[in-house]
Amino acid sequence: MAELTLILLSQEAYRERMLRWEVLSQAYGYTTAFARRHRRHDIPDVFDHIHAQSRKAGSSNFLFVDHYAIERCFPSLKQHYPLFLHSSQWFQFLKHYLPPACAIDADVFALIQASSARFQDEARSAAVLLKLLYRFAQLEGLPVRQNWLLPHREAEALRRILHQPLAAISTDQASRLAPIATHLHQWILQHSDHAAISFSSNL
Repeated sequence: MAELTLILLSQEAYRERMLRWEVLSQAYGYTTAFARRHRRHDIPDVFDHIHAQSRKAGSSNFLFVDHYAIERCFPSLKQHYPLFLHSSQWFQFLKHYLPPACAIDADVFALIQASSARFQDEARSAAVLLKLLYRFAQLEGLPVRQNWLLPHREAEALRRILHQPLAAISTDQASRLAPIATHLHQWILQHSDHAAISFSSNL
């Protein structure tokens, strides 16, 4: 039995009294978990962080969750479309990039754990997505500065944005960042040797 923090990506009913989750955890990366419904427990929602007592299902990559409690929830991400859109793009990117059922580097998982709390400002949510993708690429050791940022036609403006606090980025600047974040998303997947799926097939 292991105690894990799970980040919930999707949820559906499974059989009569079970829930089937897609989750991220540091120990097992992106994987599927099965949890029993309990009347005493609140059912978590997408993006929630869950403290779980889990065990691996034999030689498979599935997890069985025996007990769980919701650690943190982020209702604002579901209530405001820009926040939901850009946080969904971030987690879909992670789903496509991370090899299934492989442990995640501690620094990368710390970034992922902190990421949901960063999506709080609707007007600047695209800036958050861009900053997260850029930092993720750095932590993964990809040559994002040399091969993506410096050749970009807006390199100097982007460099300032990437190093500015979020509050210092104007809403006008932030409104133009969504396609740039999408381009960086695509670049990372194309330059990874272990992305699970081509960018062009989803999102």
